[in-house]
Amino acid sequence: MWLVYAHRRELPEHDSAVQIMRGLAEGSEVWAIPWPCCYEFFGVATNPRIWSDEATSSERALQQLQAWTGSDIGCFFKGSFRDGV
Repeated sequence: MWLVYAHRRELPEHDSAVQIMRGLAEGSEVWAIPWPCCYEFFGVATNPRIWSDEATSSERALQQLQAWTGSDIGCFFKGSFRDGV
């Protein structure tokens, strides 16, 4: 759920989640968002039954995942296998 917390500004956990994601994204360690977590984020963030005000569009949810991973092609992994992963 930390991905959802980082994405949805109205949630009380938002600031903490953003700090965690920023630390990962700006750090020097290799990190990854496992695909099941991406799938869960996408399903929760875009579900209109959860968000009575406005669910995230599919396009925006994908853009958010790509922004977190720095990927232009939807690869949810930061680093490379050549980096010793």
